[in-house]
Amino acid sequence: MPSRIPQKPIKVTPLTDCTGGNQPVNLLTIRCAAEYLAVSVPTVRRWIAANYFPVYRVGRQIRIERQELASFLEKGRHPGPC
Repeated sequence: MPSRIPQKPIKVTPLTDCTGGNQPVNLLTIRCAAEYLAVSVPTVRRWIAANYFPVYRVGRQIRIERQELASFLEKGRHPGPC
């Protein structure tokens, strides 16, 4: 019978999302991005469809980089009413 090679344990680092935690997360879900921008989830989805900021897709999941959202707000590219 072949001997098993012992595997090193995987180190798992807890990540923060919009519900709290102890380390910042750079990629946000749409819901977390909506909370960060103080807008609704459908608004963030409309802005994604209009290409206001880049997103990352992992399968069917969409993630938005926190730096991109900060840049989006700093540049005054907020497409809301005047």
